[in-house]
Formats: sequence, structure tokens, C-alpha cells
Amino acid sequence: MNEERNMPNLQVNSLSKRFQSLQVIKDLSMGFSPGQIHCLFGPSGCGKTTLLQLMSGLLTPDGGEIRGVENSTFSYVFQEDRLLPWSTVKENILFTLKGLSLSTQDRMERAEKYLALVGLEDFKDYYPGQLSGGMKQRVSIARAFAYGGDILILDEPFKGLDF
Repeated sequence: MNEERNMPNLQVNSLSKRFQSLQVIKDLSMGFSPGQIHCLFGPSGCGKTTLLQLMSGLLTPDGGEIRGVENSTFSYVFQEDRLLPWSTVKENILFTLKGLSLSTQDRMERAEKYLALVGLEDFKDYYPGQLSGGMKQRVSIARAFAYGGDILILDEPFKGLDF
């Protein structure tokens, strides 16, 4: 049986979110199908990042509900790189994998695989302060892919890439 058929649709129902006096999202309803790629487009400040943070549980809605994410894990590429400055590129990826039920060898192999995928295998021992903005973003992408969540959220993932 196709695994996607076992996954529920992600449904946003009458969602609302306010920050002080600013109503960012009001009565939003939409659905997302499993196994599909969905893109949110809109002008800066219209609530795209807020919606992603609500869907992933990083923020709590003021009203409405989000269904279909129960017991899901998220891989998230944020707008900013959110790398640990005191850790090397490889250590930043390994840090994310600590909570997974993987052997040390499997974590190392997974980190190496995704560093190669984004073309940073030669920079694995560098610190974030030694990287360009685009390279930091590629580390963030490698980290999210290495984690392998059920739902992948990319918030402006290609901003500043320097491939």
C-alpha cells in the first residue's frame, strides 16, 4: 500500500493569529495534500512565516485549528540559518540528529551524505563565522534533509544561495 494514503491531509480550519494589535491571520482555511509540494506566495509581512510556524507548532493560534499534523515530525529550514556558532558545520548537523534513534555511525554517514548533497563536504570542519551567507543556508538545508521529518517546511530556503 502507498504510504501517502496512510498520511492524513493537513487541514487549516478558521485559523487566526494576532500579535498585539496586528491581526496577521484571520479566519484562514486551507488544505494540503500528502506527498505534494505546496508553495505560499505573497508580499512581505502577509503572514506566510506565521502560518508555517503555526502549522509546525512553534506558535499557538489564537483561534481555529490545524489537523493532520498530530504525531508528525518537522524538518524546518528557517529564513535565518540558526546555526550554532561554536559548532562546526558537521557538528551543527549532528546536533539535530542527536534525538533520533540512530547509531553514531548512521548519524555520521547521514551528515556526510547531506553535506555532499549541498556541496559542502570540504567545509565540514569550518565554523559558521567562516562561511558565506549562502553556505550557511546550505548547511541549514542539509540539516533539515538529514533530520528527515514527516513534513518538510522551507521558509525562503533559496535566499542568498551561492551555488
